[in-house]
Amino acid sequence: YEKLGGTPVIFCGPVEVDPSVIEKASMRIKVLNAPASAVAACRRISFMEEAATDGVSFPPVSADPPKTGGRWIVKNVLSAGGTGIREDNGKQLRGGEYRQQFVEGFSMGASFLSTNTETALMGISRHIKSCADHFGPKEFQYAGFLYPYPAEVSAETLYILQRFGQRVSSAAGIVGWWGADFITNDNSVFLLEINPRFTASMELLARAHGIDLVGTQVAALENQIRLKPNLIKKNTLTYGTAVCYSKKDCVFNGARKWFEQNARDIPHDGKNILKGEPILSLYAVSGSPEGCMDELVEKAGKLYESFL
Repeated sequence: YEKLGGTPVIFCGPVEVDPSVIEKASMRIKVLNAPASAVAACRRISFMEEAATDGVSFPPVSADPPKTGGRWIVKNVLSAGGTGIREDNGKQLRGGEYRQQFVEGFSMGASFLSTNTETALMGISRHIKSCADHFGPKEFQYAGFLYPYPAEVSAETLYILQRFGQRVSSAAGIVGWWGADFITNDNSVFLLEINPRFTASMELLARAHGIDLVGTQVAALENQIRLKPNLIKKNTLTYGTAVCYSKKDCVFNGARKWFEQNARDIPHDGKNILKGEPILSLYAVSGSPEGCMDELVEKAGKLYESFL
C-alpha cells in the first residue's frame, strides 16, 4: 500500500468478492469498489432470496440433497463466472457450497449504476451459452457476452429490473457500477447472482456508448452524478466478446498477431497453457447478433487452427 501512495485502486477477482480485504484496504488507501458491507450482503443467500420479489424469483436452494425432482446444481457463495459450478450428485457439500435448482432459459446480465440515492438500469447483455465446439468452456463456465440483449426485452421486464436495481442498491448500500445475472423464460425472471462490482459485460456497454467506466464510478462514489430512472440507449450494432479456453495442453505463440486482430488478455509467446485454461479474449462488432456470433466463432476457429 505504501508504494501506491495516494493512487486509488479498483480490486478485481478474486479479491473483489472478499469483503474483509476491501474493508482493510479502505482503511489505508482509496478503494473505488463498492463498500465491503455491500459485497458481504450480496454474497448472502438470504439477501438474494429477500431481493427476489416484485416480479423476480430466486430458484430454490438446499443444503441437503433435494427431495423434489428436476435438475440441481452445486454453487459456491464466492464463485464467479461459473467457477466451481457442477452437477449435483447428492454427495456432501464442501464449505461455502449450496445446492440450487437449475432453471432453463436465456441467461442475461443487467448493468446498474447507483449513487447514494438513485439507481439506473444502464444495459442488458446476453451470456453466450457454453459451447465446447466453438470456445472450449465447460457447461457452466463463462464464455462471453453479446450486447445489447439480442432478443426483444419487454417493457414489463425492464421495469421489473429497474425496480430490482433500486431495491437492491438501497438495501445493500451499493454505490457505483454493479450487475446481476438472471435467467428469463416465458416472461419469468429468475435471479442467479448479484455482483457489486464491475462486470465483464460492462466493457461492451462502454464501447457501445463511449462511457468512461472509471470516471462515472468516481462520480457516483462522490455523489457528483445525476441519474435518470432508465438510461438504456438504443444501438443498431451488436458488440460481442468470447473467451477461448484451451482444448489441450499447448504452448502459445502469435501474441502480436492476435493483438493486431483486436484480441485481448493475450499471454506472452512461449507460455504453457494447460487444457481448460483461458487463452485469450476475442471481440467482434456486427450489424446483427447472428453476424457478431458468427465472427466470434470464425476467429475462435482460426485461433485453434493456428497452434492447437
